[in-house]
Amino acid sequence: MKGLIDLIFLVSISFLIGYIFRNIYPTDRELAVGLLIPSFLALIAYCIKVGIIKFTQDK
Repeated sequence: MKGLIDLIFLVSISFLIGYIFRNIYPTDRELAVGLLIPSFLALIAYCIKVGIIKFTQDK
């Protein structure tokens, strides 16, 4: 359950950062994308880590 809460937190933070920067710099879409990509990469890495932990615990 804690993993799910962490996941929701990460997603909301990444979208919030992207949304804020998109509003501050409406012409600078590259900046918002540049912030969202690392956030999503971190999210994917987190999902993989959680999946590996769950997989190794099942064995």
